[in-house]
Formats: sequence, structure tokens, C-alpha cells
Amino acid sequence: MKLLLLTGATGFLGGAVLDKLLDNCNNINLLLLVRAPTPQAGLERIKENMRKFNVCEERLHALTNDNILPGDLNNPEAFLMDPRLDEVTHVINCAAIASFGNNPFIWNVNVTGTLAFARRMAKVAGLKRFLHVGTAMSCTPHTGSLVKEESASSETGEHLVEYTHSKATIEYLMRKQ
Repeated sequence: MKLLLLTGATGFLGGAVLDKLLDNCNNINLLLLVRAPTPQAGLERIKENMRKFNVCEERLHALTNDNILPGDLNNPEAFLMDPRLDEVTHVINCAAIASFGNNPFIWNVNVTGTLAFARRMAKVAGLKRFLHVGTAMSCTPHTGSLVKEESASSETGEHLVEYTHSKATIEYLMRKQ
């Protein structure tokens, strides 16, 4: 059976992905990376976020502490040795600090931690797919231009904020490896 690891499920985009997974994917086991000290605290964060998506309590009861991998991309060494990672077949990485302010953890989470996580998952023999969620803004498009799927991120382009620069950098580094 497939084991899908989802990051960022306590956020907006990751929460929307989890909502769809709970609705449509009964034949997939879920592992959720959650910034929390314990599985129980992580499960509570997930449930709290999913209630914002009006997910019914019955569907929320399907999630247990076993679905939670406590961890933080700001400190990936704390969770990268978890043996459950070796069973993962699919990853959807929605985790990021999506701040247009000067968050001091943007580079640690969006680049350093994400790269360590991607490298760890690349070692998993049964991994079939690693989907990393980026942002169109990382392409530093010119006014009036259309950003296409094949448009490359601009790691060195002029970025308005550190968030888009960090997302462009991690996309560049992941492609390079």
C-alpha cells in the first residue's frame, strides 16, 4: 500500500491538499510532518486546521497519532532518522515559511531544511514521487509576462522579498541534484 508523506498540512495549501486526500484516497496511508513536540500535539494542530476547511469530525477521527511525524524543517536532524521515512512511496512537500516579511527562519526552513529533507527522501528505495510546491513568483517574471510550467526559477534574479528568493534557490538546488 502507498504511504504518502505530506508536509505543510497545518497551512493553507497543505491543508487543502489533506482535505482532498481525506476525501478521495482511501487506499493511501498518510504520514504528516507537523511542527509539534509530540504526535498528540501535532494531531491537534492538524485537526484544528482541518476544521477551517469544514472537514467533518468523522473524517478527522480517521487520523491518529500514528499518522503524525513530529518535526520541523528548521531542525530536520530531529526527524530525519525516523524509520517510517524508509516506507514512504510519495511525498508532497507544501511546507515553507511563506512570509513577505523578514522572518529570520526563511532560509533555514525553505532552503537548508528542505534540501536536507529532499536528500534524505532521495535515499528511500521505494520512493516513486517527490512533489515540491514552489511559487510562480520565484521566476521573477516581468510585468505582463506569462509564467509557464517550463519557466525556470530565477535563483539570481531580482526578487522582491526573501520568500521568493528562497523558493527559487531551493528549486534550483533540487534540480541540480
